[in-house]
Amino acid sequence: MVMSINPKLAVCGLSVVIISSFLTACAAPETEPVAPVSSKVATTPTSQSTSLPVEEGIVGVNTGMDCSSLISNEDLYNYNPSYSLDLSFSPQPGSLAKLATDYKGISCTYINLSSGDSFTISLAKFDSESFDAFKQNREAESSQISSDSIPSPFVGLFVSGSSGGTLEILGNGYWLSASAPWAQTPEDLLKPLSNALTKLN
Repeated sequence: MVMSINPKLAVCGLSVVIISSFLTACAAPETEPVAPVSSKVATTPTSQSTSLPVEEGIVGVNTGMDCSSLISNEDLYNYNPSYSLDLSFSPQPGSLAKLATDYKGISCTYINLSSGDSFTISLAKFDSESFDAFKQNREAESSQISSDSIPSPFVGLFVSGSSGGTLEILGNGYWLSASAPWAQTPEDLLKPLSNALTKLN
């Protein structure tokens, strides 16, 4: 059976289609989905240039040491047998470790194979004139401490916060620094350095 279509209905239907198409064409284009922003704070510095630049006129010289001579395997074992030198470590821009290597020094990170804890030790050496200027600059950044574990002529500096603690020891032309996320007191970082100071003559 052939159905007849009311012309008025056909016109109305066509009008609806046209209006619908027009509204679709005028609708705002769909925007690209925005990736969610993580609320987690970055735990490693970005790859920007260091915020602790090498200062003009301050000259670093070769320390004559490497990580294994600064803290021997025996020293590390006596401190904590679970720690091992992290051979994949690379100092991050903006860190004291990076500043030490910028001054021709060394930086070494040790990782606890059981807990995952770590600490970083850095060493740089300067000529006598440069050392005095560098020492003065570092003393302006941290609080001086007094400890029987830091013999004269060395001077100890310490600063701590939510990101951990940093110990700096300066003397005999050397700048030795140690930092760890878990360190809250100078003694926390003096323990792994017990024999390192005797080598800075």
